[in-house]
Amino acid sequence: MSTRALRKLQGGKRDLDLPNDCQEEEEEEEDEEDEDLETEETQVLSSKGQNRFDLLIQGSPSESEVKEDDDLTEAGEGRDDVQRGGASPQPPFGSGAKRKRKKKKRRGKAKIPASSEDPTDNDKDDIDNIIEEVNAISGESRVQVTIEKPNDKVPRNLLMVEHRHLNPQNEMKRIFGSRVVQANENNRRRGRTGRSTRSTWIVQGHPNWDHDFRQGISMVVAESTQDYQVFKYVHSQAFQQTQFKFLEAVESQNTRNIVTLLDQDPFHVDTLLQISEIFRLGDDSAVAARLIERALYVLESASHPLFNIATGACRLHYRQQENRSLFVALFRHILNVGQKGCYRTALELCKLLLNLSPDEDPLAVSLMMDFYALRAQEYAWLVALYDQYEPTKNLSLLPSFSYSVPLALFHLSVGVDQPVWRDKRDSSKAAALAEELGTTKEMRQRADQMIQRALIMFPGVLISLLDKCNIQPDPVVTSHPFFGPTAVLNQNKGLSQIVNLYVGRCYHVWKEAGVVSWLEENVHVVLARVDSGDPLVKEGEEMRKVRYQGTPLAIYRHILMSEIKDATVTLPPAIANTPIMSYDPLPPPDSVCGYSRPTPPGQQTPNSSSILASFFHSLLPNYDPNSTEGARAEEGAAAAAEGEPGADEVLREVGDLRASVNTLLDAMRDLLSNIHLPEPPGNDADMSEEENNEWD
Repeated sequence: MSTRALRKLQGGKRDLDLPNDCQEEEEEEEDEEDEDLETEETQVLSSKGQNRFDLLIQGSPSESEVKEDDDLTEAGEGRDDVQRGGASPQPPFGSGAKRKRKKKKRRGKAKIPASSEDPTDNDKDDIDNIIEEVNAISGESRVQVTIEKPNDKVPRNLLMVEHRHLNPQNEMKRIFGSRVVQANENNRRRGRTGRSTRSTWIVQGHPNWDHDFRQGISMVVAESTQDYQVFKYVHSQAFQQTQFKFLEAVESQNTRNIVTLLDQDPFHVDTLLQISEIFRLGDDSAVAARLIERALYVLESASHPLFNIATGACRLHYRQQENRSLFVALFRHILNVGQKGCYRTALELCKLLLNLSPDEDPLAVSLMMDFYALRAQEYAWLVALYDQYEPTKNLSLLPSFSYSVPLALFHLSVGVDQPVWRDKRDSSKAAALAEELGTTKEMRQRADQMIQRALIMFPGVLISLLDKCNIQPDPVVTSHPFFGPTAVLNQNKGLSQIVNLYVGRCYHVWKEAGVVSWLEENVHVVLARVDSGDPLVKEGEEMRKVRYQGTPLAIYRHILMSEIKDATVTLPPAIANTPIMSYDPLPPPDSVCGYSRPTPPGQQTPNSSSILASFFHSLLPNYDPNSTEGARAEEGAAAAAEGEPGADEVLREVGDLRASVNTLLDAMRDLLSNIHLPEPPGNDADMSEEENNEWD
């Protein structure tokens, strides 16, 4: 405490005895003395590597320290007396600072009770008291924090999205180097002005996007539950008018109309999706990918503040027509990123897309998560995902997981090098997941068991996979009826579609070193089990007969958007020959929209219940047979979505009906064009006389 503060406590008697000038000078000297004291204390503490908060956790001084303080204090007082007389030079900075600090420390010691047995306990009590006083002042109560042990059995969220893996530039910098990627990015942005100010995670904004961006779409909370929140996009009136123009341009089947609309509104989402597909078909994948990124940027910029993609607790219903653009854009973005070789980013985007609707999975993104996990060498994560969701999702019924999971276990048992893009955090997570799987010997045994089960349950995969890899199988394998051509022919259409989809996408991962020899060993073991009458063989036959009778509509969408030739050839004619809109492929039968499209003036919808009205409507030049059988097509789509056995038959009937209607209409038009009315009986002379009489 300074002398001025002490005088104030004593009533300020000395201040009254001194002149005003002297009082001001003395106050200034005392202020300088207090500032010097604080500076000296700070410098001494910093020189010893301490701070003011260390004094709260240190123990009380010992008797030797107190005795040393008394000696230093007496010596310091003697030097001060000599200094006042002017016979001795000023003491160094360190001694004076130490003296003053020790004085204050000795004064503090007098407050410590002599009856305390353990000074450390007293210090802890003082710290607790200080914390309680601070909490009382701030109005907060002391909360007991408990730290969970790592051994606690808490379900791990394996589908949690990590923001740092959503940007493909980060992965490309680790693979190719930051200089190469930065040079490429500078070339793309050359000649552009402006700067993106919106903060997005899925797609990084490009220059001039914020300058031309027009807000016409927003997101609201549609439903809120205890576990998650359901959101939906909402279109403004101006955006609805643009949407109506887009639908008219698509129905005109003229690409110029769509391009003209894109020039008028360069940020209309559905237009971007449709134009992107046109550029992709024209082998301009760079422009197509850029248009998809722009659509994602618009959708993410319009998202709700509570819409957090990392939590996994945000849902979007696919049946809501306004929401489907985000699903389609994300799926296309995953394919574009995967073609660049950024498999880790593609895997993270798959998690994001699956979290939007994990129960329905409207685009069947789970059918390609195993591929990106294998290409990204996330073997331990793939096995952990299978173990966690197998009891509830029956992942073993999918050929993709049945073959990919044992392949991941095989790589873990052999030991693989860390990918170049993986950092310390990813390596530690992968190591922790791998430790839970057991030793390398246990993983190898489990890999053998799982691949043998997969070969027994889905024998049609082997020959197709070896043919795709250009590997000549063993004659013993091809001659055996279990793996021969009959195994592929006996598969129903539903199973053939997902098998061809897996083979066409994942055959690259089976070409790696050591994989083919490991597969060959297990194939011979399976043949021995089949010849010995293993009961699992009979179980697999029954399973293939009962299941996979109807293909869900989500798998049809996945096959159409993936465009894997091995899978598209197995599509039914009703879907393969029907024009598919890229912005909304195969909409669900229970589709819901927040607004309705107005009917153009002068156009009336024919009544499908009246056969006579439908017949006369078919005679019009603008007749479209697809509109008369829309209800039947929706019925077939609904049956396919529910996996009913008659789904393919319904779709085939729709295609046959379309062909028969077209044939009937052509015959009717030819009949009407060839009809000639007969001439009335009578003489030409009489007719001429009658005509002359009429004019008379």
